Amino acid sequence: MSADRDADAIVVGAGLAGLTAARELAQAGLDVIVLEARDRIGGRTWTKADALPGIDLDMGAMSVDSRQPLISAEVARYGLVTGEEMPYEPPNVWRMGGERLGPGLPVPVSELADLERLLAEVHGAGRRVQRDVPSDEQDLADLDVPITEWVDGLGLGPATTELGSVFGSSLLSGEAASSSMLLMARHVAAAEGIWAFLSVDYAGVEGGTSAIGSAIAGDSSAEIRLGVEVEAVEHGDDGAVLHTSAGTLAATAVILTPPLNALRRIELRPGLSPATMAGIAAGTANLGAKYWALAKSAPADFHAQGEAPGIDVASTWKEVPEGVMIVAFGRDASGLDGDDTASLEASLRHYLPDLELLASTWHNWAADPLAGGTWGGWRPGWGTNGMPELVRSELPLLFAGSETATRWPGFMEGAVESGLRASRRLLEALRPGVEAIRETG
Repeated sequence: MSADRDADAIVVGAGLAGLTAARELAQAGLDVIVLEARDRIGGRTWTKADALPGIDLDMGAMSVDSRQPLISAEVARYGLVTGEEMPYEPPNVWRMGGERLGPGLPVPVSELADLERLLAEVHGAGRRVQRDVPSDEQDLADLDVPITEWVDGLGLGPATTELGSVFGSSLLSGEAASSSMLLMARHVAAAEGIWAFLSVDYAGVEGGTSAIGSAIAGDSSAEIRLGVEVEAVEHGDDGAVLHTSAGTLAATAVILTPPLNALRRIELRPGLSPATMAGIAAGTANLGAKYWALAKSAPADFHAQGEAPGIDVASTWKEVPEGVMIVAFGRDASGLDGDDTASLEASLRHYLPDLELLASTWHNWAADPLAGGTWGGWRPGWGTNGMPELVRSELPLLFAGSETATRWPGFMEGAVESGLRASRRLLEALRPGVEAIRETG
């Protein structure tokens, strides 16, 4: 490290992407500083103690899947224990067309061929995607459009068209009209098919998903500085200078990992291409919400999907001594206050009419200035015109973060993938011939 620099590399953000990158760089012998604006590490991976009295809850990311190799490797590397996998099962309660429906298909018999075609078309979209190649290097512009536009173009029946929109909104945590079909196609490609994608098995991490970030941080000599917000980054051929709430720092390279909706809070000098800067300013469309509700009782196999005020998906998570924990998701955080148990109960009763809630909680990630949203959420056009510049970024300014992943953007898997990608690129530039760090799967 040069005498006029504070570190070889400065990583901005101590979420899973930043922590992974910092560990890899530090273990390769670089002097690394991690700057985190929060008073904790983990980012959107956050297990909140006593989120409800006596109950710790994952307020953000909450589960891993054995078919996601990178996050599974991290769990195994640190001897973390996962709970029983919960295989996907079709909802047994639907709310479509303004009506509550029971188990079975949420479309009439007359539209079964349309439903089959919808699934086949989504599968086909995923088959077109080369998983590790930036989208602008593939012929995918026709997928980088609003989900609703793509579904409407299939000419399906009204119930199947509504179902396509509902699935898009719930899977990407935002309005389907504001979310890119390309993001869903990348998820299907990562899972290697529509049926594999719909049947992803999720398992919780014992002690909560915060344990993953803590384990990665504990395995690194990188210095982590909490409560330091980065305001601007100047970058050029001679390195990077960061202007922060705690003063100015200089480094050979910097890796920026904040979510896109928080990245726009950092001034880049100079800026990137007009398309990328416009995309950063617009942000992502993942403005949904995740809710935890403690119910007096609820069916053990309760799994609902549809359109109810504020809630698109709701499921029984597990039984606790106090009752039954339900986890629910909606596409618009502004539409339902998770601290208002009465309003949440009223919304969930569209699926379970006799439900009685005892308590509820949430964290409004959309209103959180250091997150600005939940997961996923590429806006139309971003995947093919804007984001690829972040994926291909070179020293001294590199980008990581789950939303820049090519395989599982929006997932913890994607965060780890992006951290490995950025750290590999930095090491290859600073240490030509250095032994390659782990592949991204």
